[in-house]
Amino acid sequence: MSKGKKVRRIFITAFLLFNINILAFAQEFKIIPYRALKTTSRHHFKEVSKCKALEKEIDEKVETLRKSRFYTLLIPYLIVRYEDLSLLKEECNRCYSDDPAASQECIREFYTPTKRLLNVRYLSEGRCEEIIKDATVKKICKAVKRKKCESLQEPDRSICSAIANIDPEKLYYTRARAKRTSSGRISKSQIYREVAVYTGYKYYNASPCERYARNLSLTDMLGCKILFSADPEEELEKILKDLAIFDISKRKGKPQLCECIRDRNIRKCCEDRKINRLDEILRGIRD
Repeated sequence: MSKGKKVRRIFITAFLLFNINILAFAQEFKIIPYRALKTTSRHHFKEVSKCKALEKEIDEKVETLRKSRFYTLLIPYLIVRYEDLSLLKEECNRCYSDDPAASQECIREFYTPTKRLLNVRYLSEGRCEEIIKDATVKKICKAVKRKKCESLQEPDRSICSAIANIDPEKLYYTRARAKRTSSGRISKSQIYREVAVYTGYKYYNASPCERYARNLSLTDMLGCKILFSADPEEELEKILKDLAIFDISKRKGKPQLCECIRDRNIRKCCEDRKINRLDEILRGIRD
C-alpha cells in the first residue's frame, strides 16, 4: 500500500472515530439539536393592535350578541356541561327580557333538543337512572352499560349495537326506520350531533367531539369547546368576542381584522369572502 493511501485511511478512520465520539457525547448528555423558534410577524402585531383600537366597539358588540339568538344557540351546550335544564328558562328570559313571547318561544325551541343532548351525556357516562323522561333511552343505556344489546328487541337492539360500536350511519338508518313506523322524522345532523356529544363524554375530550361535529355547523364545533373547556363560561365569552370581531370585520369590509380572532374555525369563516353574516355560520341544534 502506498504512503498516500495509508495517510488517507488514517485520516478517514480518525474522522469517523471523532464523529462517533461526538454522537456518544450528545447521547450521554442529551444535547438537544438547535431548532429555530417560530416568531409572530410584525404584520400580525400590527393587526392585533388595530383590534385593540376597536376594543370598545368589540365590547359593545359582545353585549349585543349576548341578547341575540346567536347567544341562545350556544346555551344548550352550557346547560349540558352544567347538567342544569333550569338554565334554559333563565337564559331565555334574560336574553329576551323585553319580549316575553320571544322568551317562551326560545324555551319551546330548545328544551327538547337540549334535554336529548343531556340524556346523551348520561348515556355515555353510564348514568342510566339520571336519564330524563325517556324510558326507551334508559333501557338502551342499561344494555350498553352491561354489554347486553342482544337482550333487547328490535329496533332497540340495533340502536344499542350502533351506540356501543359508535356507528353513526347505522344509528341514523335504524332510528330513521323506527321513526317512520311511529311519527316524526330524524335528521342525520341530529344523529352526528348526538354522537359528537356521546364520544366527547366517553373519552372526556373535545377532540372526538369535534371529529363528529366537523361536518355539522360551526355552532356544534364551538359547542364541543364549551363542553370540555376548563372554564365553560370564560370559553363562551371568548367565542362571543371572536363572533363580534367577525361581524365588525364583515360590516366594515376589513378582512385584516380576522387575524385578531382566536378560534381558528371562526377565523377561517371570517377569511372566507363568500361568507358575510353570522347567520350563515351559526345554526340551531334542531337544524
